[in-house]
Amino acid sequence: SNVKQFLDQLYEKLPADVKNFIVTKRTLLEKRYSASGALTDSTGWGWADIGKLWLPSEYEVFGSVCWGTKGWSLGQAVQYPVFANSWKNRIKGAGPKGPRCYWWLLSLGGGSSSRACGVGYDGASYAWSASGAYRVPLCFRFVRKQKS
Repeated sequence: SNVKQFLDQLYEKLPADVKNFIVTKRTLLEKRYSASGALTDSTGWGWADIGKLWLPSEYEVFGSVCWGTKGWSLGQAVQYPVFANSWKNRIKGAGPKGPRCYWWLLSLGGGSSSRACGVGYDGASYAWSASGAYRVPLCFRFVRKQKS
């Protein structure tokens, strides 16, 4: 996807001493595929490496599946503590002192072949046309390297 390409290009711009500590995320990802045409809901899941930088899923932000395909959008997700019990950390700004903005999530919108999940300027869950130009949050995992 365009988002994945953007995140991969952004990762390449990071300093080497930062990249050395970022590890790839492997997750149980929903699948939506049919040789006969577009599907409106996910039909399964499978393990996938989603990169060194990624978007959080709907469940990782909200602690439940709101707009994704019930059952398949859940995967092995656990809500990130930073988003639990507060809308405050779901509301993002467009740069330093910028206005509130919309941002994408990893999850696909259920019931539609052209929607993806996101977070609104108010911190609420939404499903929008996947062609929209919204912000992307960066998620990554650091590992501490042992000194030898």
